[in-house]
Amino acid sequence: MEQSPKMSPSLAALSAADGADFPGLPSGARLVVKRWGRGLPVPCLNASGHGSGDFVGLAERLDSDFEPIAVDQPGMNWSPPDRSAGLAPGKAGGLAPLDGAARFVIGHMESFFRADKRGAVWFFAAVAAHCRFVVLSGWPARAHRVRFVAAGRDLAPMLANAWTGLGGPVRDLRALAPRLTLPFWLDLARPKAAVAHMPVHRVALFQRRHGAFREDPGAFVATFRTLVVNVQSRRLA
Repeated sequence: MEQSPKMSPSLAALSAADGADFPGLPSGARLVVKRWGRGLPVPCLNASGHGSGDFVGLAERLDSDFEPIAVDQPGMNWSPPDRSAGLAPGKAGGLAPLDGAARFVIGHMESFFRADKRGAVWFFAAVAAHCRFVVLSGWPARAHRVRFVAAGRDLAPMLANAWTGLGGPVRDLRALAPRLTLPFWLDLARPKAAVAHMPVHRVALFQRRHGAFREDPGAFVATFRTLVVNVQSRRLA
């Protein structure tokens, strides 16, 4: 299998994939995944700019009862680029209104990730600070933080486009919340109004800011196991 033509060594370091195909995009393009274990399948989807390597720590903490399946996004390592439209999840996950404050943050972050293309000399140091104090804080995320910072310039165009997408009309998913009958587990609490309309939901709070499965893995795995037990109990009831 050929690697993505946009792949660089720094992007490859964000992946844990071993080259197994996983068909699934509407365009017919390949997605490549990394699997661990042989138990209950657990699809692991990451945000733009992240790879399957995000979930190595989670997979190590889950036992053989689970089979984590982590995906390389299109254009990341083994997964070729894809021209179809995509979703870029944010902290509110489409469940909070796109108000003036949200538009300000989106515009600021889009400009931030386009600064490298404009030749900003501070960009690399700013990415390191952003990762250290915002998105990958804490000791458990340190190894991934180092890899992410090293790939900062390669990731910048992808992340700028992701933030642009967050400002689009299709990112508002609040109207869908009452129709979500499957159990939902959210590690955020800001969009309380939308979450309250989900028929089956649970909100969990963790110590870190961005991705609890990377930054607070012990608490995340414990809560995840409780979620699985509760879901299985509902099915047996």
